[in-house]
This record gives sequence, C-alpha cells and structure tokens, in this order.
Amino acid sequence: MSAGQLRDRWVPPSCLAAIFGVPTFVAFGPVFAAPPGLLRLTAVAAAPILWSVTMPLIAGLIARSTIGAIVAGSFDPESSDPSQRRRRLHDVCWTAISRCLPVYQVVLAIPWLKRATFRLFGYHGSLDVTVCADTSIAALPLLELGSGSYLSSRATVGMGICLRGAGILVAPVCIGRNTVVGHLAVLGPGVVLGDDVEIGVSAVIGPHAQIGGRSTVGPCATIQHGVRIGAGCHVGAASHVGAKATVADGLTIPFGTVIPPRMTVGTPRDVDELRLTATADATRSPSSVPGLTQLSLVSGSEG
Repeated sequence: MSAGQLRDRWVPPSCLAAIFGVPTFVAFGPVFAAPPGLLRLTAVAAAPILWSVTMPLIAGLIARSTIGAIVAGSFDPESSDPSQRRRRLHDVCWTAISRCLPVYQVVLAIPWLKRATFRLFGYHGSLDVTVCADTSIAALPLLELGSGSYLSSRATVGMGICLRGAGILVAPVCIGRNTVVGHLAVLGPGVVLGDDVEIGVSAVIGPHAQIGGRSTVGPCATIQHGVRIGAGCHVGAASHVGAKATVADGLTIPFGTVIPPRMTVGTPRDVDELRLTATADATRSPSSVPGLTQLSLVSGSEG
C-alpha cells in the first residue's frame, strides 16, 4: 500500500478523533479534576457548554488547512490527487458539525461562535444572515450571502453536485441582500440571485441560473440550468423555464407556464402567446394528441 493510500485511510479518522476527542477532554477533564462538592457540580453543568463550543472550533482549525482546495471546477471523486484529499477532509470537518444538530444550533445561536466557525471554514460573506440548523450548505469558501438573506428550513444550497460521467461539478453560489430561499427549495451550483429575490417553497433553481433583483419564483417552479431571469420578474407557481431560456426585466409568467429551452421571452406579448399556446394544447381533443388515443382504449378495456 502506497503512502498516499495510507494517508487517505488514516487522516479522516484521526481528524474525527481530534474533533470529538479534544472537546471531550476539555469538557470532562475539569469534572474529574474538581473536588467533590459545589465545584464538581459546576464542572458537570458546564461540561455540555464547553463541549459544544470547543468542538466546532477544533473542526474549523483542522479545516483551515484545506480552504485552498475548495475551488470551482469539475473533479473526479475517486481521484488520489492531494487537492481532492483536502476537499474530502474539508467535507468531513463540516459534516461533523452540521450533522451534529445540537452543536450546530449552538453555533448558529451564539454570534461570536458563528463568526469564528464560519470564518475558520473560509466563509467570506455577510454574517448578518439567517441559516436554519437543517438548511443544507457546504463548501463555505464558495458561498456568498448578502446581508439580511434568509435560508429556510430544509432548503439546499448546493455548491457541488455529482453528475454521471462528469464527476463532481463545483461552482460558487451568490445570494443577494434580503433574499429569501423558501422551505425545501434547491439551488444548484453557480446560481446567482440578486437583491430582494424570493424563491418559493420547493422551487428548484438549476446550475448557473441567474435571477435579477426584486424577482420572485413561485412554489414548485422549476428553473433549469443556464436560465437568465431579469429584474422585477415574477415566475408563477409550478411554472417550468427550460434550459438557457431568457426572461426580460419586469415580466410576469403566469401559473403553470412552460417556457421551452433557449427561448427568449422579451415582451408581454411573448407571454400571451405562451399562454394561448398552452390553452390550445389543453383544449385539443384526445384523438389529436399522439399516444392518448391508445391510452384511452387501454383504459377503456381495463374498465
């Protein structure tokens, strides 16, 4: 076994031992060292607090050496490249904190601890933000949050996604000031949201999509990769905007509208044409829609 393979095998467990072991020593050492009585009771009461504060700081100090490897690009997850090993170690450190919810809630609740932890992990954006404990974020050096932004419960901000045959795609995500990302919403790598944007519940924003300031995306809408949505737009609930489509400033896309890939919606007239086309498709007889006649016959025979 090569030295690199040995390092890959033992470094992550050793770091995890330090992340959980050092806080345990710091928290419970005084319990055993204190004499029986009030001092020991005080040490016992302080132990959980000391553990919760020390653990993220130790993880951040270990992750500090890996920040230079967190860059945009496409990477092979099985690579033995030193940079890939550092990226994996960074993920191990961050996962140890973010998946230990009691500790992570303490981090988010104490301003100075939140600042210290996020900065140790390489985050450079505003700290005047709201991040829920079950919000999924990672690769903090590639995340930029504007002041007043809000990431709701169980939202996912993905700076990296795994693509079949293309490895792991990693790109920075930028979220503007006073922007709200709704419950269960998903942002892909490379997404840019302007100021005062609102992303609705369960909306999906694909990789490298851009949404201008003061725009809203309704619940369950899907914005595919490379889409450009201008400032002051409203994309209705359950709408679908195809890959690399463009929506001009100030337009309102009605509920359930489907915009084909690479289409440019530049005027209200273009929106009306899309709506008329959708209405015409919905009112077509079943016999004129390919495949529906056969489906109707099958359904009738089953009945």
